[in-house]
Amino acid sequence: MNISLLKNDQYQKVLKFFPADFPDVVVVYAILEKRMPGEIWVDNSDNPTAVLIKSNANICYIKGDITQSLFKKFLQKLKYNLRMHLVFEPSPASKHFNLLLCGLTKIDRLSFKLKDKTKNYLLLPSSSVFELTPLNKKNEAIFRMSSGFNMEKKLYGSEEKCIDEAYGFAIWDKQKNRIASETLGVSSKKYVELGIMTHLEYRKQNLAKIVCGKFITDILASGKEPVWACNKSNLASINLANSLGFELEREYQFTIFLKYKFYLFAMRVSGFLKRNITRLMGFIYARIGKDPKELKS
Repeated sequence: MNISLLKNDQYQKVLKFFPADFPDVVVVYAILEKRMPGEIWVDNSDNPTAVLIKSNANICYIKGDITQSLFKKFLQKLKYNLRMHLVFEPSPASKHFNLLLCGLTKIDRLSFKLKDKTKNYLLLPSSSVFELTPLNKKNEAIFRMSSGFNMEKKLYGSEEKCIDEAYGFAIWDKQKNRIASETLGVSSKKYVELGIMTHLEYRKQNLAKIVCGKFITDILASGKEPVWACNKSNLASINLANSLGFELEREYQFTIFLKYKFYLFAMRVSGFLKRNITRLMGFIYARIGKDPKELKS
């Protein structure tokens, strides 16, 4: 079986595969609406029964009647990208096959929708050191400093498109001239999916809730609906979503390569060691009764 690349004017043929409750659907809709670049591959260009949507970043989607051979052809189009995050939902009619044979495993994910769209979500920083500021074209210098800028740039295909289309908010530390917490969104005609990042030294100061509250207020004022998604193991993100009034819509999985899962585990261990090495050394020095400076000299 051969697979075909759809042209832009054929995208409506695969809309039936992606209802509004489909996980991570905002990127799908953004590609179908031609807000973002991407590729759409199908098993039959006249009447597709299976589809692969490939974004410019590492996020991709496979849906429909999938066989083992068709799945491998779709993976070839993804070039077996090690960092691939695949939302894979075969139809009930698909024959069972083993993801492990392709070197793949799954990460559990959660998708949330906002429960109350009439509530006031706007909060202000308690300290005059912090300032809420937009991340957009008008504030380009700070936008480029955000942690999410490179990811958004990949999704939109270029810096120019990213600066024109992507937006969000940040809490700016006026004393240190840096971003303390930020939220950027991926947008379609109807939805905006929030991403959140708070730098380590600013955590546990309620900044994430403040900056997300501002973004949610702005999204609702524009007539769109905010959505939230995270790994099931990310308790901090789940708690933040709940505190903002999001409710669980569904569970799903990212399909990733086993090698990448081992890489992520190694990175988490490395990060943990880096964060705690000073504390650990201090404990050891206290036990042996030595000053760290004496041991270095």
